[in-house]
Amino acid sequence: MNVEKYLDDQIKKLKGNQRLSIPFLEKEKIVEWINNHVPKEPGVYLVFEKGEIVYVGETGNLCKRFLDLTKTYNHLLRVKI
Repeated sequence: MNVEKYLDDQIKKLKGNQRLSIPFLEKEKIVEWINNHVPKEPGVYLVFEKGEIVYVGETGNLCKRFLDLTKTYNHLLRVKI
């Protein structure tokens, strides 16, 4: 199988799954929002900027990972956002 086609197919599958847009809120409210809306299960997440994928990650607990992103130290992704 062509590697590029395989990767394109995988990206289409990921884009077709549940998509959440994280609102810009104060830290206390964003933590509450994440706890109420992000699943506490393993998953793959994509970060988009202007409709383009800029980051793909995987984690054993989506909620915990997103809460980790609210901490500003040592996160290039958080600094960029």
